[in-house]
Amino acid sequence: MRLPGAGPRELLLPASLLAATCALVGVAVAQPVLLTQTHSSVRSDAAAFVVLDTSRSMLAARSPGAPTRFERARRAAFLIRERLAGVPVGIASMSDRVLPHLFPTVNQAAFAATLTQSIGVGRPSPAFGGVNATSLTSLEAIPAQNFFAPSVRKRVAIVLTDAESEPISSAALRHAFRIQPRTELILVRIGGPGEHVWDLHGFAAPDYASNPNAPALALQAATSAGGALARTPAAAATQAERLLGPEGPTAGSSDLERRTPLAPYAVLAAAAPLALLVRRRNIG
Repeated sequence: MRLPGAGPRELLLPASLLAATCALVGVAVAQPVLLTQTHSSVRSDAAAFVVLDTSRSMLAARSPGAPTRFERARRAAFLIRERLAGVPVGIASMSDRVLPHLFPTVNQAAFAATLTQSIGVGRPSPAFGGVNATSLTSLEAIPAQNFFAPSVRKRVAIVLTDAESEPISSAALRHAFRIQPRTELILVRIGGPGEHVWDLHGFAAPDYASNPNAPALALQAATSAGGALARTPAAAATQAERLLGPEGPTAGSSDLERRTPLAPYAVLAAAAPLALLVRRRNIG
């Protein structure tokens, strides 16, 4: 067509836009992380455990694709950790036994890694088989088996469960939670009637039905342990703050590290020169 060829000046802009796009995508692939540190005092007299029910019923959800009970419990655990800043918080799982996975710490990165990578529904598996793998009586292990350091005088266990439990031994819970220093129990019931375990095709699993006695079992467990029921995770965090107190002796201080992934921002930034390049081509 005998059109004049593009000179160096005409090629400079698209080449620069293309180079910028490639460079930003390369940055995203490298998975950069922004590290920020905050200086915080660490309570030496107080600590808490967040206990998550990992039994199969925690897979129940309101509809296919909706957040499961366990996913809601995990979000609640993050909220509680954030509210109890400066207080060491640990993580334990509960099915027919209670197992500690992270002893109380103020390290939020360790808390997040344990919560997202170490536990899940069926992980760890129950010690014994059976249709119902949840036993709220197993909570007696928390005050009885040295979950807290001896120096910790103010102790709180916040339990996130659907309370679809085997029959409870009130006497066992009452005896365990009288051990001094006393462990305060706050129970939050996750889930409710009308929720189902859904299969991959969106059908309700026929081998699961919600336990209509769950509210009564939750109340029985909390009452037997001399604890309390909280309606929401936020209410549980408020109760824990009140029980632990606003301040107390500290064991020095700790630098809390927070990691912010920068890859999503690099991908968004790469979209800008790419959009300009496409626009120039279409108009051009």
